[in-house]
Amino acid sequence: MPEETILEQKKSIREEYRKLRAALDDSYRRAAAKNILENFDKLVMSKDNIDTIGLYWPVDFEIDLMPLVKKFNLHGLKCALPRISGDNMDFILYTENSTMQKSQQLSFYEPTGSEIALPDILAVPLLACDTQRNRIGYGKGFYDRYLRQHKSFSVGVAYDTLLRRNTLPQEDHDAQLDAILTESRFLI
Repeated sequence: MPEETILEQKKSIREEYRKLRAALDDSYRRAAAKNILENFDKLVMSKDNIDTIGLYWPVDFEIDLMPLVKKFNLHGLKCALPRISGDNMDFILYTENSTMQKSQQLSFYEPTGSEIALPDILAVPLLACDTQRNRIGYGKGFYDRYLRQHKSFSVGVAYDTLLRRNTLPQEDHDAQLDAILTESRFLI
């Protein structure tokens, strides 16, 4: 029987980890999210020369970092969320008062504003990650393209259960993250 191609392996991992994340117990999810929020906040506050934090609008049981927006803004930090246009992704400044709209291309909400920002730290959603800071996202390549073009410090945000010990299959265009942050680990 022929070996699976990398694309087939990644598709299989996406399906497996999407189900795994959806099956997580709500009490575990809440406790883990609390720790991840605290750890992400500590990471951001420990960095010098930070102006803008790139976050994401959570979907499908992703970790919700949006509660940090108000705190970051009070500390003089700007926040930005992704907006998709064709094959490109830009980050648009976001505050708690920003107007959001459903993406025309994907299943999340994006800001309607027009001010493009370049995040210094970028929280990256994922379905699976490994200890070498590789990730598998949703398969469209938006974050891979963005990270190749911009020099944000990229942090994959995940539950411990999504962190694999064995290396994920990777292709040349896949961007390695600068760090992985879970409820109990920070890999850099």
